[in-house]
Amino acid sequence: MHVSVTRYSDSNYHAGKLKNSRYGTPDALDHITRRFDETTKRLFRERKDLQFVPFGSPLDKDPSAGIRGGQLKLTGQEVADLFEPSVNGVCSTPHSLRI
Repeated sequence: MHVSVTRYSDSNYHAGKLKNSRYGTPDALDHITRRFDETTKRLFRERKDLQFVPFGSPLDKDPSAGIRGGQLKLTGQEVADLFEPSVNGVCSTPHSLRI
């Protein structure tokens, strides 16, 4: 079973959060999602800690979308919520299919 937190973050979360931002274009979303996959997803540990997706230069900002200094700010809970569909999928897999 392939766990795809990245696909969910791109198609649902980041697209919605950045919908009204200049960073909501398909190319920008693809880049932010790749950076999420390469950095934030791998480093995430605690729901209580703020998380940052570094994706641009220090000049990139959109305070209404949580972007400052080329980083998208996410709460730990927001990142945890991105893992939830994958975790639920793994947990609902029948025991006979688990290796």
